[in-house]
Amino acid sequence: MRKDYCCTNRLNKREVAAMRMENNDSLVKGKETKKKTKGLLGGMFLAAGMLVLLAAVLAAGNEPLPEGEDPGQKIDVGTQKELGETGLDEDPVDQTVTRPVPVVDSKDTDTGEDGREPEGSTGEELHLPVENGTVLKGYFADELVYSETLQQYVTHEGLDLAAEEGTPVKTVAAGIVTQVYEDDRLGVTVVVAHSDGYKTRYCNLDRKDTAEEGDEVEAGQVIGKVGRTALFESGDPDHLHLEVWKDDVTVDPNQILGQN
Repeated sequence: MRKDYCCTNRLNKREVAAMRMENNDSLVKGKETKKKTKGLLGGMFLAAGMLVLLAAVLAAGNEPLPEGEDPGQKIDVGTQKELGETGLDEDPVDQTVTRPVPVVDSKDTDTGEDGREPEGSTGEELHLPVENGTVLKGYFADELVYSETLQQYVTHEGLDLAAEEGTPVKTVAAGIVTQVYEDDRLGVTVVVAHSDGYKTRYCNLDRKDTAEEGDEVEAGQVIGKVGRTALFESGDPDHLHLEVWKDDVTVDPNQILGQN
């Protein structure tokens, strides 16, 4: 009887151990099954998300174009500006602007014949602007003359009268000073308006002791001194650059002053 009990007891222990092993195997298999299930579900969710994204892209690509628009048309510069981009045709702001030096005189060089020859003088007593001023360069409005300063041929719509720096400059005739300014080519300039539509311009003056705008001047009155301010004639000897205008067109000062 005791032997049977012992055998039975041993069998029970073995069965319990076997059951425990089976239970452990079941737990391991259950965990592995859960892991596989989770991995499978994750893959399914990822695939579903990719399908949704692909469908959205296809739907966006199939949106109808605006009426009259070419599917292959490129966005022009104007459209880029509307989108906040910088237009390709915009010039960059140059912070160091330099003024180019042209090769012609500082005013319109109209070479037409109309109005160039005055029909007569101002009708007033005339004076030479500088004493004993010989002509260094004559009036060449309709043809080119060589410039020693610029080293090229240009027009010359005035009369250059030799005079040393500091020589007093006098008005040709009575009138009113309408402008006093510094020209970028001919230097300090005084403009006097006369009767009958005439004007005289006295250029290459000194920056000091010039007349003022609005001054009423008599014939032969000093309005400044010869200087060295004419950039485009700086290579020439000291002189006064004189211009005569009739109805806003230059005329040969020799026709007025009788200079040779």
